[in-house]
Amino acid sequence: MVFDTILYDLLEVKPNATQKDISKAVRIKSLEHHPDRGGSHEMMQKINAARQILTDPDKRELYDRIGWE
Repeated sequence: MVFDTILYDLLEVKPNATQKDISKAVRIKSLEHHPDRGGSHEMMQKINAARQILTDPDKRELYDRIGWE
C-alpha cells in the first residue's frame, strides 16, 4: 500500500509505474519545466527529487511506506 502519492502525481504516473515509465515521465516533465525553456527552477528541483527517490528501489520502497517528509 502506498502511503503518499505526491511524487507520483508530480510526474503524472501511477504508484505501480515501472522504472521505464518513471524515467519517461521525468524526461517529459524536465522538457516542459526546464528553466532554460521558461520553466521554474523550483519545479525542476521537485522533478529531480522525484527522480532521485522513485528510481532508487530502496528509497522508493521507503517513500511508499512512510511518504514525503
